[in-house]
Amino acid sequence: MRDVCARILVLIASCIFLVACEDQGTIQEDGTEATWPAELPRDRDTYICDPVVDPDSGGHPPSVIDDRQGVLAQLYYLPDDAPEYQYVDDYLDYGLSYEDVDIYFNQLNLPTRPFNRGFVTEGGTTMMTPEGDTLYEWFALDIHGKIHLNSTQAVGNYQFAILADDGVVMEMDLDDDGEFETIVDSDGTHPTKMGCGQMPVYFGENTEYKFRIKYFQGPRYHISLVVMMRPLPEQVVDREDPECGKQGNSRFFDSKQSPPEPQQAYLGLLDRTWAPLTPENYSLPDGEEDNPCDDPVPPTLSNIAVSSIGTSGATVTWDTDIASTSQVEILDVLSGAIIFTTEDISMVTSHSVNATGLMSNRLYRVKGISKGATGLSASSSTVDFRTSR
Repeated sequence: MRDVCARILVLIASCIFLVACEDQGTIQEDGTEATWPAELPRDRDTYICDPVVDPDSGGHPPSVIDDRQGVLAQLYYLPDDAPEYQYVDDYLDYGLSYEDVDIYFNQLNLPTRPFNRGFVTEGGTTMMTPEGDTLYEWFALDIHGKIHLNSTQAVGNYQFAILADDGVVMEMDLDDDGEFETIVDSDGTHPTKMGCGQMPVYFGENTEYKFRIKYFQGPRYHISLVVMMRPLPEQVVDREDPECGKQGNSRFFDSKQSPPEPQQAYLGLLDRTWAPLTPENYSLPDGEEDNPCDDPVPPTLSNIAVSSIGTSGATVTWDTDIASTSQVEILDVLSGAIIFTTEDISMVTSHSVNATGLMSNRLYRVKGISKGATGLSASSSTVDFRTSR
């Protein structure tokens, strides 16, 4: 009993030192309950979830079965005075890294689409260059993780390919000796292009390979990165797919549609047994305990308020716990008519929307609406106000 009491005193002292006693767990030892500080929540400004998913088209990261699924990426960018490099290794060798921000993808299946949002952390901070530019172009992602079969795939040899705009190189540690071999090499500046690997990669039921994908985005604005695999064709002549080396930003997907619409070239790939890797195919690299993006949730809205009330308008403000869009629903209490402001797609945590075109001396009821990066939306409580005479 004396030992248990001593352990409890040590745990209490540790709790005071860490200033984290509000959330505690419990253990049982010889029938005695002890407490210890719960793990502190991760700072939302230290990670980004699936940054190129387009919430405007209802997009959201695909769900994962457990929090070990996903891949981890580091972001590199070129300062304004750097050359516009044409090969991905130059970005990793000479670019600057956001070392304190991790990027997670639940899967690498990003059909050709415009990319003009930049990289926004879950806390609402937009990644900027030292010159104050948003990262739309001239950046690279160094992606790490593990690949294995999903529950629908059979044991055997497989072939890999990647659709990418711009350059991409995929490497795998096939012998688990720390030496990575190039599986797909489609480097260089180009529109969406199919880079094909010829090396057979064998997967057993429990086979898992460490992989690295080096990808860069050159000039704005189109972006794509679709990692695909298929059972290796028996005939050598069939291993060179007709689309290998073909390119074009409208060849595989119509990026003008939202979401991007598959074109015949892509549908042909599916007919020839190519398929994008699913979240179930990926696991995080060693040393990464969990994927913080495994449970998409809508934003939480608070502090809704109305200010600057005039004869024909007012300003509506509120806060969200995660970066999200801004829109206001306006109810004319007398007539029952409802109108919505145009959605501001800027991903922020402090929201301010001007409600205009209102009638004077009229009672209105408003609420804020915000949509997070996962595409899930939520609304605030309502606030009533009357415009001036």
